[in-house]
Amino acid sequence: MKKTFISYSRILFSATLLVFSMVMWNCENPGGSQKPNSPPNTRISNVPPDDSIAQYIGRGAIPEFTINWLGDDEDGFVIAYHYRWTDQSRFGTSTKEYSTVLNISQIAGIPLLSPILVQGSPRSLSELYRFLVTLTFGDPADTSAIRFINDSLGTRRPFAVPYEKGPIPGDSIKGSDPIVNQSPTRGTFIFSSLADSNLHTFEVSAVDDYDSVDPTPAIVRFWTLPAPAPRAIITSGPPNNRFALRCITDTWPGLAVTFSSLDPSTFEQEYSWAVDDTTASNWSPWNSTPGAIITASDFRSPGESHTMHLRARNRWGVVSRDTTKPPFLSIVPPFTEPNFPGRILIINNSPKLLNASHPLVPDSNTVNAFYREIMDSLGLNGKYDLYTTPYSSGVWPDRRQIINYSTVVLLTEQRLDYLGFGASRFWVSNSKQLILREFLSVGGRLITVVSPNTYSNFFFGALAKTQFDVLASEIFHAAATVENNDSDFVGARGVLGYPDFVLDQNKIYPDSLGSQLPGIIRGISVNFPRGFGETISLFDSRTNKPGFENAPLGIRFLAPPPVAPGCQTYSVVYFGLPLFYCEKSVAIQAMRKAFQDLNEL
Repeated sequence: MKKTFISYSRILFSATLLVFSMVMWNCENPGGSQKPNSPPNTRISNVPPDDSIAQYIGRGAIPEFTINWLGDDEDGFVIAYHYRWTDQSRFGTSTKEYSTVLNISQIAGIPLLSPILVQGSPRSLSELYRFLVTLTFGDPADTSAIRFINDSLGTRRPFAVPYEKGPIPGDSIKGSDPIVNQSPTRGTFIFSSLADSNLHTFEVSAVDDYDSVDPTPAIVRFWTLPAPAPRAIITSGPPNNRFALRCITDTWPGLAVTFSSLDPSTFEQEYSWAVDDTTASNWSPWNSTPGAIITASDFRSPGESHTMHLRARNRWGVVSRDTTKPPFLSIVPPFTEPNFPGRILIINNSPKLLNASHPLVPDSNTVNAFYREIMDSLGLNGKYDLYTTPYSSGVWPDRRQIINYSTVVLLTEQRLDYLGFGASRFWVSNSKQLILREFLSVGGRLITVVSPNTYSNFFFGALAKTQFDVLASEIFHAAATVENNDSDFVGARGVLGYPDFVLDQNKIYPDSLGSQLPGIIRGISVNFPRGFGETISLFDSRTNKPGFENAPLGIRFLAPPPVAPGCQTYSVVYFGLPLFYCEKSVAIQAMRKAFQDLNEL
């Protein structure tokens, strides 16, 4: 019996020793080291089909595929995936940089809006993974809160403690695009398909919790045909026969052009454009905006004729053919050059009317002679030209003529007829206004010698007044005018360095009401400054009429200096009365001051 007990004891001891030895062998070796970590395994769960079917149905291929992958680790868990791909065609081989997506779909039980990508070359994914899973976000988790580039997360978050071993350079993270990375194990990618045949190799490797990477990545290969190209369309512009500056100003908005494109598979195009020269350096950067603003700095041809070129690129990287429209004409004003010698154009827009009845109503030659004397007395002989608009036609300086002058002096010195062609000679017609507006918008300067109520007549007064109120506001910085139909104007008091406007007694005569300019100017208006406009003269009423006495009459608007050569804006001096009926010495002083204000003297 004793022998049997001893035998059973020995058997139990041997079995216990064997079990202990097996446990110790699995946990530690006699030297105390742990069992080595096993790398993870990776597999791709779907294979993108070759798009050879595209050649049979007569359309381009679609190089956009969704790829799914999985990973597992027998002695731990997968914390991230590395993936990249290579595009190969007759154009060469291109391999993408590795992207790393963390295998985190929720934090603290809250789903993430999009997976988290790690930028650069991560060196400690396990530490970063453990740090992130301890964070608490809102519901749902907003990955934009952890979008930091080129720095470690632990050094940027105010509530973050550094990683267990301190900040890790290069471990920068950001929320990924949810359209590209739908989950840590699913992505939709666009592969380069520019050639007639394109081979693509996609590879992905799992990373475990010991930062071990699968040494044998999962790989899938497939090929695509050329992707369809978009068609670029210039839908409008640039406008033809317009002035252009080298940069946009507060008065010149640039030459606008709009784009569109046709693409059978996507509407996410980008555009690139060029003017005249289509060498690589002249194309604009790709941009999704379907339009552009062109300036003279974009011109590559020295002439006035320019060609607009446009390309479109779809989301697959396929570029359209170059689209052009017939050349457009654009004129760069010579006076925008810093060394342009000042030159003045006087436009006499007030020829003698057919039924002018009073001998003191001057004809065109008389007005021209008056202003020649003024210009010569200012030392401007040879620096100006006189242009008289014919009475019976709409002839007016065109764009190519007017840009050779830095300043235009516009004269409307005489009265209008009550009936007939002369009755409609409001200031300037709409077509002439357009040329003048463009001249001003690119930096031309203007002196206007006119009374705003010269448009007042039986048939055309209401329409003309509406037109002039718009012009007064936009060009002269004047508010709506108020007419003095009693005509008791006797002169004006000058301010801001302008002289008192004394009337020439040889050119006027009083009527029964005491008006100094009857039948010549039917009333003088007051013109209140608007915005940055300034008063240069004050109304002088014979009767000290309330609302008119000392009310604003003439206005100037002096624009700030250009920020750069070729980036001009306009300046205007507006005399609210005809200088022809002032004493000549006064007219000389007034014009001298106006030219000084406009930097022509």
